[in-house]
Amino acid sequence: MPEELPSVLIIGAAPGAVGDVTSPYDGVRGLVTAEAASKVVHEQSDAIASLGHPTKLFLIDLESKTRDALHSLLTTNKFDIAVIGSGIRLMPNFLHEFEFVINELAHNGQGVNIFLCATFRDIFETFQRAVA
Repeated sequence: MPEELPSVLIIGAAPGAVGDVTSPYDGVRGLVTAEAASKVVHEQSDAIASLGHPTKLFLIDLESKTRDALHSLLTTNKFDIAVIGSGIRLMPNFLHEFEFVINELAHNGQGVNIFLCATFRDIFETFQRAVA
């Protein structure tokens, strides 16, 4: 029987909640639209899933009840790897959500290994480091 591949939970700020930004923290010159960021995030999530890794993309929108949803997800599923995006860590309005995510992963993550990615563009690269 083939060995099961590590499962991956990608957690980040919903691009629509962040909006269009100029993001000098990740070397971007000029404006990054929420639509463009969303496309990149989904492509990278799909690339991980295409390798056979069970993958869940969990985007936090400040307008919704994502805390309860994340708690439920972590208590009913086991993930081997959690990749946390840069938007939730670096956008000031997401600070409390980032703290909640870290605490929730520590308390209910069932031994999940946590990896932080530098930009929304390097989710796949961060995943590669996690499985290396």
